[in-house]
Amino acid sequence: MPENHEERNDVLVSLEAILVNEFRVYQSLRDLTLEERQILLEGRGQNLMSLVDKKEELLDELNQMEDKRNHLIDRIADIFDISSKYENLGELLELIRAEPVKRLQRLRQGLVALQTEIRDINRGNAALASLNLEKITQLQNYLFKLFTSTAQYQPIGNQAFADGPASWGMDQRA
Repeated sequence: MPENHEERNDVLVSLEAILVNEFRVYQSLRDLTLEERQILLEGRGQNLMSLVDKKEELLDELNQMEDKRNHLIDRIADIFDISSKYENLGELLELIRAEPVKRLQRLRQGLVALQTEIRDINRGNAALASLNLEKITQLQNYLFKLFTSTAQYQPIGNQAFADGPASWGMDQRA
């Protein structure tokens, strides 16, 4: 039994380490998302691509951590002999009666709070990006109208005559 207790502690400590690392990566992702907001507010679109690359790296890292966490969660369910279905980490932690679980629950709550904050910031950033694109489109349309002659872009048959119709000044009889 002591060996089983030690194994239980080890997997919970491993899960805690993964959650702590995820928390740190999510904090970095939030910081990049806030930086993205500032770039959008200042209209420095050329700086977005390097930021997007950094965010993609962090998301890849999170995906790898998620795979490790899911594998570890399955192992925890086996070690703690949990046969009932659980939908997520929070439900699994509710089923486990061990001291480190409280820390894991607080970490999980922190992760959820960070994810919610990042989601909200991203929605705002998407709105700002859309607004900036709309401004650019309106500016392009204005400049296009300003620097193009209407005679150049009319359908055939509706072209304006520079000197007027050929019949002007002539007497027309039937």
